[in-house]
Amino acid sequence: MKLLKVVRRCIQILVCVGLTLLPWAQSLGLNLGGSFFALQLGPIPFADPVAALTVLGTMQMPKTQILLGAGLALIIAVLMGRIFCGWICPYGFLSELIHGSRPSQAAKAPHSFFIKVLLLIFLIGLWIDFALPLINVLSFPGELSLLPILTYTEVSCGVFVGVICVPVIILLLERICGQRLWCKYFCPQSVLLGVAASLLPKKSWGLRIIWTPNKCSCRDKAPCKAACSLDLNPKKLLSTRRDCSQCGDCVQACSKHGQALSYSFQKVQKAQRVQK
Repeated sequence: MKLLKVVRRCIQILVCVGLTLLPWAQSLGLNLGGSFFALQLGPIPFADPVAALTVLGTMQMPKTQILLGAGLALIIAVLMGRIFCGWICPYGFLSELIHGSRPSQAAKAPHSFFIKVLLLIFLIGLWIDFALPLINVLSFPGELSLLPILTYTEVSCGVFVGVICVPVIILLLERICGQRLWCKYFCPQSVLLGVAASLLPKKSWGLRIIWTPNKCSCRDKAPCKAACSLDLNPKKLLSTRRDCSQCGDCVQACSKHGQALSYSFQKVQKAQRVQK
C-alpha cells in the first residue's frame, strides 16, 4: 500500500507524456489524437461529458463520436467513481503538487457541489444564448491537453499564453490560500462525473473506498482525513462518492493504522462481511 501514491504519480506523469506525444503520433498515421475535449485512442473514443452536453444544448446536429465518448466517460465514472480526477486529470495533478508543497496546511473547508452546479448551468447558458465559449476556457483538463497541439501547430505565443494563463492564476491562488479551490468549488467537468459516480447502488459491483469501523485504531486521531487534499471525511465516502476523486491517499494513510480503509470492487455488504 506504500507504493499506491508512487503508482498514481507514475500514471499521472505518463498521461502528461502521452498527451504531449499525441500530435506527433497522429502525424505518423496512428489512430490517436485529440484532447480531453474529445480524445481518440484507436477505436475507443473518450470525451468530456460537458462538451457533449453543449453540443446537445445548441440543438446542432449531434456529433456521434463525442456523444459516444461522453457516454463511455460517464459509464466509467459510475463503475470507478471520479477516477479521472484523481489519476488522469493534468490540472488535478498540478493542483495536488501545489497543495503538497505548502509547509503548513490551512484550515480545512467543506466542498460546495451546489456552487459547481450553478457555475455549470451559467456557463452552458452563455454558450447556448450568446455563443460565448467560456465553458471551454474553464475546462482546465481540456485546455491543458491542448497545449501539445498548439505547440505542434506552432501557434503564436499570445495564443499559448492565453490558454495557460487562467489555470496558472488559479494554481497560484491555491498555493497562497492552501486550498484546492478549483476542484472543490468550481470545476464544471466534475459535476457530471460526480453525479454519475453517485448513481452506483450499494449492492452493485464497482470501485469504492470502504471503511470497516472495527478495524479502526485511530480513536480521536484521523490521519486518513488529514491525508485527503480535498478535505473529505474518508469514513463517510460511501455517502459522498460524488466528491471523492478515488486518489487513495486516505487508504495509504490508514495502512499504518489498522487498514480500516480499503479499495473494494465488491458489493458493499459483501465487502464489509469479508473484512469483519
